[in-house]
Order: sequence, then structure tokens, then C-alpha cells
Amino acid sequence: AKKLMRPGSYPAAIAALDRTIAEDAANKDALLLRGEARLEVNDFEGAVKDFTAAIALDDQVANAFTRRGAAYRKLN
Repeated sequence: AKKLMRPGSYPAAIAALDRTIAEDAANKDALLLRGEARLEVNDFEGAVKDFTAAIALDDQVANAFTRRGAAYRKLN
């Protein structure tokens, strides 16, 4: 999925990460990547959910807080 994290491939990355997260809901790296991909396709609500889920798993991931803030700003 990480290889798909480039313009034009974000929907495919999201689909691949959906499968990864379905198999392992505690995969914070997959949640972070999917959140990033969702930001790129303007799914800001989905991005907030992914970053929030990653924070719930590990509240020491500063990037998740930063990126969640970016998604929130896009929502308003």
C-alpha cells in the first residue's frame, strides 16, 4: 500500500489499507497511511477518524495529532 501513496493511486492505496486494517485493526501505521491517503482525496472526515484511531492506539505519535488538525481545518 505504501507504494501506492502517490498522486493518482490514492484510491487504490485506501482499498489496500482497508484490507490491512480489516485484518489488523490495531495497525496504527496502516491507519496513519490511510488517513494521509484520505486527506489527498479530500475525505477529511475519514482522515479525522483514521488519525483519531491511530492516536487511541498510541498517543505518542505526534504526526497523527498534526495531521488530524489539518483534516479538521479542511472540514471547517
